[in-house]
Amino acid sequence: MERLSPSQAYLGAAIAQRYNLPEILGRLLAAREASIEEVPDLLNPTIRALCPDPATLTDMGKASERLARAVLAGEQVAIFGDYDVDGASSSALLYRFLAWHGLSPRIYIPDRITEGYGPTQRLSPH
Repeated sequence: MERLSPSQAYLGAAIAQRYNLPEILGRLLAAREASIEEVPDLLNPTIRALCPDPATLTDMGKASERLARAVLAGEQVAIFGDYDVDGASSSALLYRFLAWHGLSPRIYIPDRITEGYGPTQRLSPH
């Protein structure tokens, strides 16, 4: 019984032929909705290929420019991190980068229980 649509079967054959792969692998990639252009990155993954372009994050250009101005002016910089492994690691990497450029940044990691997740406004006692 054929499990692929006609267009997927065609794509699977094209993938197998273009990349000199067994037909079953081409069909599997097509079934997983891989485009023919994505195949090299799927077969030989790299961190760079798997990570999104940082420039696509909202206001990344503005943030980068502001941080560059702070570094050039020797301003005090604070790093607002978070407590999971990627937050702690990225805070440490940014700290090392800024320290290498002559700054002494402060790292702030909010308390998960009392402050919650991410930047938040304190609630007024009213």
